[in-house]
Amino acid sequence: MKRSQHRSQKTKDNTLGQKTSKIQKHKPKSYITRQSVQPGSKINGLHILSLLYNSDHPLSSNEIITRLKITKQKKQALELVLNVLQKQGQIVCTKGEKWAIASPMQKVIGTFVVQRSGAAFVIVDQQNTQKPYSDIFIRPELQNGAWDGDKVQVIVYPTKHGKNFEGQVVQILERPRKEVIVRVSQKHEKGGVVCYPVDSKLNVLFIVDTSKLPEKPIENELLVIIPTPNTNGELLMGIAQYSLGVEEDVRVQEKVVKLNYNIPCEFPLHVLKEENVAKDLFIKSKAVFYNVPYQKYDDISQCSTAIRQDLRVIDFVTIDGEDAKDFDDAICVYPTDIGWDLWVAIADVSHFVRAGSLLDSEALARGNSYYFPCSVESMLPEFLSNDFCSLKPKEERLVMATKISFDNDGKTKNVIFFPGVISSRARLTYEQVHLALEVKEISRLPGGIDTLSMLNNASELAKVLQANRIKRGSLEFDLPETRFLINKATRRVIGVIRQERFFSHQLIEELMLAVNEAVATFLHDKQIPFLYRIHPEPDIERLEKLFRILATTDLACQLSGSPDAKKLGGILEEAENTPQTFLISRMVLRSMMQAKYSPEPGEHFGLASPLYCHFTSPIRRYADLLVHRAVKFALGDTQKHIPFGQQLFSIAEQCNSHERVAQEAEREITKRLSCLVLQGDEGKIFEAIVTGITDFAFFVELISMPIEGMVRLASLKDDWFEYNQDRQELLGVRTGKRFYLGQRLTVKVSSVNILRLEIEFELHMMQPTSGENIKKGRTKARNYYRQKEKVRSSNSSFRKRKKKSSSLHQKGQ
Repeated sequence: MKRSQHRSQKTKDNTLGQKTSKIQKHKPKSYITRQSVQPGSKINGLHILSLLYNSDHPLSSNEIITRLKITKQKKQALELVLNVLQKQGQIVCTKGEKWAIASPMQKVIGTFVVQRSGAAFVIVDQQNTQKPYSDIFIRPELQNGAWDGDKVQVIVYPTKHGKNFEGQVVQILERPRKEVIVRVSQKHEKGGVVCYPVDSKLNVLFIVDTSKLPEKPIENELLVIIPTPNTNGELLMGIAQYSLGVEEDVRVQEKVVKLNYNIPCEFPLHVLKEENVAKDLFIKSKAVFYNVPYQKYDDISQCSTAIRQDLRVIDFVTIDGEDAKDFDDAICVYPTDIGWDLWVAIADVSHFVRAGSLLDSEALARGNSYYFPCSVESMLPEFLSNDFCSLKPKEERLVMATKISFDNDGKTKNVIFFPGVISSRARLTYEQVHLALEVKEISRLPGGIDTLSMLNNASELAKVLQANRIKRGSLEFDLPETRFLINKATRRVIGVIRQERFFSHQLIEELMLAVNEAVATFLHDKQIPFLYRIHPEPDIERLEKLFRILATTDLACQLSGSPDAKKLGGILEEAENTPQTFLISRMVLRSMMQAKYSPEPGEHFGLASPLYCHFTSPIRRYADLLVHRAVKFALGDTQKHIPFGQQLFSIAEQCNSHERVAQEAEREITKRLSCLVLQGDEGKIFEAIVTGITDFAFFVELISMPIEGMVRLASLKDDWFEYNQDRQELLGVRTGKRFYLGQRLTVKVSSVNILRLEIEFELHMMQPTSGENIKKGRTKARNYYRQKEKVRSSNSSFRKRKKKSSSLHQKGQ
């Protein structure tokens, strides 16, 4: 080497050294590590970091090659180094495959969430950020091995104003999912078995060691495994802990859902030890009234009090489902000279579950009970939910009682509250009450004519209350529940039906609504902190979208004027007893906001109630238990601790979170069992109704059973379709075919994928279209397509002009 060249090289090395020192001075030490240099490569990671740090804009791989004077033959080695630096979180790959230093970019912490479609987002923990962030989209190549539910740190890429945030996972801080449920696929050549996660949100494969299992697993068996900490690539390792069984077993599917959503099952031993404390309280309460004659009705307090009243003389009955075991509410209605006296007794759970106890902490951690077709995961241990607190017939039980006096018009004249003790006369089912009220069948009705007389009083009051509620704007949805038919011996699902809904269901609902409103008003007036149940009015965007869709139905004539939430009740009433009632109810329900618990008062839009709370189900909802404590505190029982301020806000968030988990778990078990119902029925033909439209498929629900699936547009070979979002319809450009909400079709089962929880149908037959309608459909589709192309062209021209103007402006500067 010549001396001048040597001097020049030395100068460059000094310059690089100065830049490296600059990085070392101002950057975290994690930027200068031996791992920054790819083993076996002559390309130094420090040089790359220095170059990117001093660059005023992101650089492509070719630009890095040019600036570092690397030969193009080493481009592959460069990319290996770049990938290592990216995985370490020291650099990021921006849009356009350009690289930038990570440190100037904002790092935030949040929860990694994967949708069924595979799209992934990070929901940011707003408490740990300097500015608010919406959900951050994470591309597949930038997820860095994160799983659904992981707590992660992400780098947020710079974005233009109004654009959605994007980012890259740089570190997995916490992985709540300690166990994974997998389905056995095949044996692996190196031992163990290859398994797929049953949760489609986990896009990985496992090689599972099954040596701990008593027997070798068979294909399609479901295993619970613990992933091992290794991991390079998508093929992970795991150790099988135990087998759940075969996927056709309903109990196995329920276990899968419970594990997927971390739903607590067994109660910890330290919580169960409090059974003795609760049992002592139970025995003492029974001893007070043991062999004591019933107190006369006229001797019961006529005003609210904290003193427990003997209410055993009142003819309370419970009305629940056939399979119910936790009876937490009882009713009785007596006629009066001006109307009715409504008595409602709710299990006094707060007497046994004391604030701050282990039972209380566990109940809050669960938030509510979780119901499945074959099982229940209760909020409280069984000795409370099914025994001490359950209002069993002919047994004395402690309650919180409410007496509301109504006039003949259903207006509230007086309300009183107090703790009490009752002895329920009978345990009735909805079907028994239905037969008694509708067909006067009392042969199976405990108490016979006396019980029927009380039920008639309750029915009259409920009808008056229901009419008043609808008149003030409350919404009535006609959406039957789904009920799966299960063979108890084989634990296989054999069918699914829409649960018949009787007036007896509405009777209990109306009386419980009246009590909940009375309690909310009482506590609000007393200025006692408690959890309100609020339901915001739909926002204008949702309303406008709903009204645009409704304008395409037979109810178009009812939609005069601008979209207004107050018109929704009338729309539902007009749709009642028409072929569209189910579809309209579902569409209106989808436009609603989510109801939630809040320490701050607010309207319940769906019930048209200015103040509302949950009071009537303390065995299965923690929010109700809190409200019971608040009522006792308001009555003067100062020993009852009630939360307030930030603590009450925190509890509200926990209750809302647990409620969403219960709803999502219910939806997933419904999807899983629906897949089992149709498994093996590929090729079978069903009548269906269109319930949803997207740009890639339309969704249908079978008429014979409440099972939903989709028909992909890719399966329609005879045409291509334009999606009209405003009208929620698909238009065939060549044939003029039209698919719209509420349309009846004949479909054929194409495939059932229980891993992805998807049922796909193919169009078998649609209602014939006349030649004139086909012509109109073609014209409509083509006009819509041309208008869309015109808008696209106009937007494209505008962007070009804007870009050209911006370019000229920059040149002028």
